[in-house]
Amino acid sequence: MWVGKIVMNGEKALFGAMAKKFGLSLLSYTLTHNALKNSVNSFIAVLAFGSEKDISNFSKELKKTRRVVDVEYHNNFFLIHLKDPKEFRKFYSYATIQIDPTFIQKDGTYIWTIGSWNREEILKLFREADKSFGAKLVKIKEEKIDDISLFGISPQLTYKQKEAIGAAVSHGYYDYPRKIRLEELAAIMKVSYSTFQEHLRKAEQKLLPYYAKVGNVTDK
Repeated sequence: MWVGKIVMNGEKALFGAMAKKFGLSLLSYTLTHNALKNSVNSFIAVLAFGSEKDISNFSKELKKTRRVVDVEYHNNFFLIHLKDPKEFRKFYSYATIQIDPTFIQKDGTYIWTIGSWNREEILKLFREADKSFGAKLVKIKEEKIDDISLFGISPQLTYKQKEAIGAAVSHGYYDYPRKIRLEELAAIMKVSYSTFQEHLRKAEQKLLPYYAKVGNVTDK
């Protein structure tokens, strides 16, 4: 199967704009879609990483968005029903699959990994993404697929681990240069340094191998 990795500036896309607005990192996976004559209906699962307050505000904004038909969430997991105009059909193809959830960084950047038996189908989606969002095709090669990353088999975090990783993301701990120290994060979360460090360490141990896979845009 051919595998392509596309990176694009998604500040003008729905989830990219909202990720940037609320300082969230998102993992998005399209579960199903239905292209109608004048619209496209899609059901999307999203994992949001950030502070509890920012995730709550993200949820409220989604509910006010015209394209969003329904949304429900628990902790940081969302199920979203979108109804887009027919122009969005160019971004959906039954000839391609998502190899990994789309990684949306908090600056709005999308990292999109797709597969197809037909190389041209990947190039077609890339050209549409480039036309609309200024995309880069950082990888396209034929390879054996040994895994499909889905939320059901993604690492499960405890509530405290979600809090720790959310605080670290929202306060810029992973930014370069780093905007906050662990001691300051622990004070914000009102726990001891050692307790916060342990929660964050365990969350990182579960998530970083997965993030490294979806976030690596330099592999050839």
